[in-house]
Amino acid sequence: MSKFSVKKPYTVLVAVIMVIVLGVVSFMKMSADLLPSINLPYVIVMTTYVGASPETVEMVVTKPVESAMATVSNIENISSVSSENYSMVIMEFAQSADMDSVSLEIRESLDQIKSYWDDSVGNPIIMKLNPDMLPVMIAAVGMEGMTNAQISEYTQEKVIPRLESIEGVASASATGLIDENVHVVIRQEKIDVINEQVFGSIDKDLDEAQQEINDGRAELADSEKEIADSVAEIAENEQDLADAKKEIEDGKKEIADGKAELEEGKEELKEQKEEATEQIAEGVKLLNEKKRQLDEAVKMIESYLAQSGKDVNTAISETKEQISQLKETIETLEATYDSVDENTYAMIAAGLGIDVSTMTPEEGVEAVKAALSEQIKAAKAGQKELKTLLTGLETYKNKDKLYEQIEEGLAELTKGQIEAAAGFGSADATIAFGEAQLESAEKQLDASEEQLTSGQEQIDAAKEQIDSAKEQISDAKEQLDDAQKQLDDSRDMAYSNADMNGILTVETVKSLLTAQNFSMPAGYVTEDGTEYLIRVGDKPDDVEKLKAMPLLNMNMDGVDIITLGDVADVFMTDNSAEIYTNVNGTPGVMLQMQKQTGYSTGDVSDKILAEFDQMLEEDEDLILITLMDQGIYIDLVMDSILSNILSGAVLAILILILFLKDLRPTFVIAISIPVSLIAAIVCMYFSGVTLNIISLSGLALGIGMLVDNSIVVIENIYRLRNEGV
Repeated sequence: MSKFSVKKPYTVLVAVIMVIVLGVVSFMKMSADLLPSINLPYVIVMTTYVGASPETVEMVVTKPVESAMATVSNIENISSVSSENYSMVIMEFAQSADMDSVSLEIRESLDQIKSYWDDSVGNPIIMKLNPDMLPVMIAAVGMEGMTNAQISEYTQEKVIPRLESIEGVASASATGLIDENVHVVIRQEKIDVINEQVFGSIDKDLDEAQQEINDGRAELADSEKEIADSVAEIAENEQDLADAKKEIEDGKKEIADGKAELEEGKEELKEQKEEATEQIAEGVKLLNEKKRQLDEAVKMIESYLAQSGKDVNTAISETKEQISQLKETIETLEATYDSVDENTYAMIAAGLGIDVSTMTPEEGVEAVKAALSEQIKAAKAGQKELKTLLTGLETYKNKDKLYEQIEEGLAELTKGQIEAAAGFGSADATIAFGEAQLESAEKQLDASEEQLTSGQEQIDAAKEQIDSAKEQISDAKEQLDDAQKQLDDSRDMAYSNADMNGILTVETVKSLLTAQNFSMPAGYVTEDGTEYLIRVGDKPDDVEKLKAMPLLNMNMDGVDIITLGDVADVFMTDNSAEIYTNVNGTPGVMLQMQKQTGYSTGDVSDKILAEFDQMLEEDEDLILITLMDQGIYIDLVMDSILSNILSGAVLAILILILFLKDLRPTFVIAISIPVSLIAAIVCMYFSGVTLNIISLSGLALGIGMLVDNSIVVIENIYRLRNEGV
């Protein structure tokens, strides 16, 4: 090589120039980062368990995960933290471990234990530590004259979208934002007002039955007068006894027929009461059970969708595809199971990873079939779970319609119960009054018959008839009192069934809010060549519309549709009492910016700062303060290392001049140092190495090695020349 360099100086010169040109171009295109991309041998498994105590989290989640992770290859240490609502397992691996393979092995181990967890346990999250996870920049945002809520809204709508639009910025997140929430507080005094209206409507419906009872009392008064008139009429009309006797016989027959009809009516009314009560109770029980099942399904699917980050239509499509794939897998495994015999078991065992070298053919066939049977069983179990999930997803998709049907059913049952109670009470009163009339008429006929038996005893019979009539009137009054009691009981039952305290509970209002607070697209309608988007539902966008949201329609006279504002106080609240962030004495928030993979940290930092300057120019009241900037650290590190490189090179050359006392070898070494550095930069660029604190430190260290190696080579040249070479 040395002979070629001496004999071909121009070739070497051209090669050096090419290296310098490539080095300059490579240096200009290389990206600068604070640290290189490093796959640290650490993995964190995060698992959520909402509502669980630390002890429950440890027993249900942490210990099974630790046991499963203990079998992962190249693992050196496991530690865990069990807190309220979540578990964190930290694993340390050997430096030689392939973290991609390790992550796949961890995922497979977790899949084996997830099926034993409760539905409330979230899907485990696997995180690999990397310096790229650090934010590029942290900044504070403030605005003169704005409140906490206003600066939060300004940051979310103006600042964050502009920062995320910068090339190289992956995301911009804010902390210290004010969250506004709507509070709904059910008030008993408001429910009492509605109860008064409902009870007034019930009283109005039951007043008709009360009027019938009052009319019955008036008829009794008339009957007393008629009895007095009858006494005088009996004394005056002794000649009409024969006709009266015939009329008495006909009256008895009619009374018997009337009693039979009343008995049939009482039996029918009793059966109707029992049947109506049983039907309404069964209907309410069935609807509540459906609602409970629907609540559980919706909760499970919402948790699944939140964890998977999918919408319901995508999840349904993917689940159907997975079911189809599992079906094909099961068919393949079953076909393979049927084809196992003494000729094929060895080949199939090799595909399954089963060692049958020490088994007889019969044992090998049994072992292979047992393994295939387990795989078929696992695949069928997975298919069953996916079908269950698909049913839940389709139910979740139609949950709004189902909730609405359930609530309408409950309202109809409540209305039917109230109407049935009122109707049955009125019917009972009417039957009781009819029985009283029949008994009164029967006794009157008996008294008349006694009068007919003996004309001699007409006066005594008349007195007895008067006494009997008084008893009849007394009995009729008692019957009317019983009817009044039944009416009062019916009124109390209607009050109990229509009491808003039992209907408008917290859970009922919550369900109604969920059912009515939605808005979704329902397709397009084309008219005269123009397409119009149709939306279903009217999701409230302010507190006043929320107050006007209808909850229940009792369909009663004098009772309007019950709205949310009729039963509860609706108002806005925020978390300003829990969050305190100030920038230069004014409310503010803190921003964190992450860069995209492949972009230079320094370039992204410069673009963000340029955008900050432009935003400050556009609004003089805006306050933007940089709290942390990796670009500054990169510039400091680069300036320091480059300064050390130049200082080291100059000092090395001065020391060589001092000790060698010859300019020619010193000049050769002085030229070799930058050329070698430039060649190293070319190699770094084409191998994907960035300019960072590690790579630049290596270059600084390389200068010393260049000087050492150059001195060795020059000393060898001096030795060989002294020997005559």
